[in-house]
Parts: sequence; C-alpha cells; structure tokens
Amino acid sequence: MSKERRAHPRIDGEIAANILINNEENAVARVLDVSAGGIGFLFSGSVALGDSVVAHLDGGTRLEGDVVRLFDGGFAISLAMSEHKRQRLAETLDRERARGRSLDKLSLERRIAKRVKGMTQSVVCETANRRFPVRIVDMSLTGVAIETEEKLEMDALVVIGKMRGSVVRCEGNRYGVRLLAPEDCLDPADIEFEDGELRRA
Repeated sequence: MSKERRAHPRIDGEIAANILINNEENAVARVLDVSAGGIGFLFSGSVALGDSVVAHLDGGTRLEGDVVRLFDGGFAISLAMSEHKRQRLAETLDRERARGRSLDKLSLERRIAKRVKGMTQSVVCETANRRFPVRIVDMSLTGVAIETEEKLEMDALVVIGKMRGSVVRCEGNRYGVRLLAPEDCLDPADIEFEDGELRRA
C-alpha cells in the first residue's frame, strides 16, 4: 500500500527508544517511521508476532502496542491508545511533516500551563499499596517533578494527593510524573495489585 493511501500517513524517524518486550526484556531500538496507527523499529534482537512492546521515545513520549509485522532488521507495532492521545499524536506528526524533516525526538506534552518551580510542598504519595512522603519540586497542569527516598519504577502508577499519574523519568531521587488526562484517570474499580505492584485492572 502506498503512503498516500495509508489511513495514518507515516513520517520517517531517527528516534532512540528504550523498549520493554512482554513486560520482561528491556532493550534499545530506533524508530524507523511512525504514524498515529503504528511504529516501525530498527532492532537487532528477537521479537515475535503478538509480542507486547512498551516504548519510551527520546523526547519523553511513551507508546505501546503489539507486534503486527516483522521485517529484515526490525519490526512494527500497532499502537494501542485512547482516541484523544491518538489525535494528539496525529497533530504532532502533521506539524513535523509540514516542516519537511524526519523526527529525532517526539514529545506529545502540551504546555497548557507554565511550570511552577521552587515549590517546597510535601505530600503523601501512594503506590504499590505503600504510602510515603514526597516533595514537589515543580509542577504544571500536565506533570509534576517530585523528590523521594523511595525507589519508584518507570511506568509506576502513583497517587499524589488528588493527582494520579505515571512515572516517566528518573534522575537519582527525583522523578518526573506525567499526570493522567481526565479521560484516563483511574477509579478505584480500575486498580488492582499484582505481585505487590499497582496496576490497571
């Protein structure tokens, strides 16, 4: 099928990516191309059709999906995401495509509010059935930076006061948390614990 006839036009990429395969194997890949429907990766390791892949792309974007195609030197996944996030991705790719260049990073964060820095507010965080203190370093409507002596894993779901989010960055004892959009927020019925970890039900 030609690019012109694709439901989701692709744009070439040279984006570094850390990928997690089947929630077990961490590896490094590079984005070959990306669309609002899927991503092609250059990858020297081994994957199989149907494998689940979570990719953290340079630029701070987290995308996930299942392997739907294998090719020499890589594979492609079909993206699983909310329609709201898919629309944001499509808008970002359209904007970059209009500039006529390939991607070297990808960020979907919208700066809808200035980030407030230098905060010293301490709050209680809940994750993995634990409660512990964190200090808010700075925050905006889309994210919050916290400091804590507790060890938090990437993608961990956290509750900070009334805010719910996912850990997307770790630098020592400082963590970046991307706040969930209203349509993605968790109700108590959406939460379960598995092997001591907080997960979506």
